[in-house]
Amino acid sequence: GDGMGDGGSEGLGREPPQNDTEIQQIQAAFVRHAGGLRAEFLMQLEAHETAVRALLSQLAPRLRSYQADHSSGIGSHERSLSALLISYDTEQAALGGEYDGTEANHRSELGVIRSQHLQALSGARESYLGELAGLMEEYRNRVSELKQSFMLKHEVSLLEI
Repeated sequence: GDGMGDGGSEGLGREPPQNDTEIQQIQAAFVRHAGGLRAEFLMQLEAHETAVRALLSQLAPRLRSYQADHSSGIGSHERSLSALLISYDTEQAALGGEYDGTEANHRSELGVIRSQHLQALSGARESYLGELAGLMEEYRNRVSELKQSFMLKHEVSLLEI
C-alpha cells in the first residue's frame, strides 16, 4: 500500500494476511500470547499479594505498640498543655490591660507620623513640580536659541556661497 489507509501494516515487517485462514491463525496466536501475558501478570500479582500479607503480619504488632505509646504520650501531653493554658490565661488577664493601653498609644503615634509624612510628601511634590516647570521653561528657551543661531549660521553660509 501507499502507507496511508492501511493502518501502517508494513510497520510490522510482514505482508498483510491474504485470506481468512491466515487471519484466523494470526488471531489465535494473538489470543494465546495475550493469555500467556495475563497468566504471567496474575502470578506476579499473587506473589506481590503474598509478600504484602507477610509484611502486614510483621507490622501489626509493632503498630499496636506504637498506638499504645502514642495514646499514653498524648494523655500526658494534654495534661501538661492544660496546666500551661491555665497559667497562660491568668498571666494574659494581667497583661491584657497593659497591652491595650500600649496599643492605643502606638496607634495615635502612628496617626501623627502618617499625617506628617503626607504633608511632607505633598510639599515635596509641589516643589518638585515647580522645579520641573522651571527646567522645562529653561529647556524651551535653550532650544529656541539654538534654532535661531543655527538659522543665522545657515543664512550666513548660504550668502558665502
